[in-house]
Amino acid sequence: MSIGSEICRRYSIEDHLRSKGVEVAKVGRKLRCRCPLHKGGQERTPSFYITDRPDGGQWFHCFACSEGGDVISLVAKMENKTNGEALGSLARKLGIQAGEVDETPYMPPDHNTVLGTFCIQEELAVDISSYLMMFMKAEGGSKDAVNKASYVYRKLDECIVTSDTDGMARLLGEVQAAIREYR
Repeated sequence: MSIGSEICRRYSIEDHLRSKGVEVAKVGRKLRCRCPLHKGGQERTPSFYITDRPDGGQWFHCFACSEGGDVISLVAKMENKTNGEALGSLARKLGIQAGEVDETPYMPPDHNTVLGTFCIQEELAVDISSYLMMFMKAEGGSKDAVNKASYVYRKLDECIVTSDTDGMARLLGEVQAAIREYR
């Protein structure tokens, strides 16, 4: 295991942000907070999302400023360091023997393809579910409403399994249009 992978596994983005006084809240399977990378730290609506990686580390993505990566790239950005400097300081902090740390071997993951897609899909799924709950409530839980909601959930599940973000966006539009018809 590389030093970078070991650091990411042992020191979470959540731990780092909390140590800097950032309030982090759990939202579904992800964590969310105001982006610590924005100039002045002022953001009304939290746009910074953190999700777990399969290897035990975490990824982050900010939908407002499009920054993202792992804990090493976050520390580098927050402390105005290179990735190599951040890797070295975190290795020392965690007692990991890094030796002479070279800046070039460590490449942070491409957050736009993995985390960005995941977060967008999850947000769409939450929006669709919210609208379906409104629909069910408006319809009083009728058999027709239950059948329509079941159909939408099956389509949503298909989109999630196939990672069809465009299909999820279309589905959300259809659900929103159906809600407007019933109002």
